[in-house]
Amino acid sequence: MFIVYLIDLSGSMALECGGKRRIDVVASSLERIRRKMIARSRVGDEVKSRYAVAMLGYSDNVVDLLNGIQTIDKLETMQLPTLNPGGSTNTGAAFEAAWHVLNQYLPNIQDCPAPLVCHLTDGGANVGSKPDQIATSIKQLGTSDGTVLVENIYIGERLLKYPIEDPKRWPGVLNPADIQDPYVQALWHSASPLPDSYAAELNETEDYRIQPGSKMLIPAEAPEMIELAFQMSGSTPRGRG
Repeated sequence: MFIVYLIDLSGSMALECGGKRRIDVVASSLERIRRKMIARSRVGDEVKSRYAVAMLGYSDNVVDLLNGIQTIDKLETMQLPTLNPGGSTNTGAAFEAAWHVLNQYLPNIQDCPAPLVCHLTDGGANVGSKPDQIATSIKQLGTSDGTVLVENIYIGERLLKYPIEDPKRWPGVLNPADIQDPYVQALWHSASPLPDSYAAELNETEDYRIQPGSKMLIPAEAPEMIELAFQMSGSTPRGRG
């Protein structure tokens, strides 16, 4: 399973989320999902290369946070980089970089599950080309298993017309009319529908209640929702990878 993480490193990621900086909540969630992927890839004393990961951070420009694509057995021995916010939000450049990374790596994984682009941001794109157009091009790429999935995570406040009282019982966003923010509505439209197999894995192993067919759009108003979002990115059904 190949995952491309796109992480917004703009200045607003230094704002608070649940008593911590947004970027620090993201860093903690990334570390937990790294450990989960390692555990899911371990067979005896050996970590199999079940996952391959690219991690791109973006603000004014895009930076490669892992120095290339890393398989999970290599990522086990690495420390995740320190994430430092600052600058603007060049989301278009981030998706363009993801498109190039996917085109580079797809020939190596044609018999593997469809890759995933997991994009996290806390603001609308204010520099560069329109990310939704590039996301559409990304979703036309794929492997023999299917086309590339796009997951969008948006950190903000009062994003939905109803409160999310318990992330574990939240069904997902099935209707864009439930979203108050126009940019988050655009992210909903550019996100992929959640495959049935992903929903089953999340619900059975992590005790969520996400509905199959809801979009892979997570309005993250609290750290628990960011945790759900990254759980979703690593929830390739067992037996695949």
